[in-house]
Amino acid sequence: MASDMTFERVLLVDGSATDRALHSMFLQQAGISEVVEASDATQGFNLIVRAPQPFDAVIAETVLSDLSGFRLLQVVRTNEARPMRPDSCFILMSANWDADALGLARRLDVSGVLLKPFEPAILKQQLSVARRRVFPIDMPRYLSVVTP
Repeated sequence: MASDMTFERVLLVDGSATDRALHSMFLQQAGISEVVEASDATQGFNLIVRAPQPFDAVIAETVLSDLSGFRLLQVVRTNEARPMRPDSCFILMSANWDADALGLARRLDVSGVLLKPFEPAILKQQLSVARRRVFPIDMPRYLSVVTP
């Protein structure tokens, strides 16, 4: 990994091409050397499992055209997205966080959340915090969570 605050390879999953371009620029400004973009969860999953090396982090929108970002997080946590580790850094972003969505994200041990729109400094801060987040893997709990 590049430094204490950044990652080398990040997968960015967002249905909006405009948001992907903006957030990709933010990530590059934060020192990320490789940002790979996906427009939906299926494409993101395929990029994860076909990657020559695991991504250091995934940042995904909660609402996507096919599967939700919550479901993609669940797939990573339940070790269905090899070569990514179940405890990999995973940040969810949304323009509409409510108590239910935050609770769902917590049950899946999300590494961080972003409220859209956000500034580059907020993204950099979330990456720093998320990188240090450590939790025990709880496969039975992850498998029992119902995702949208």
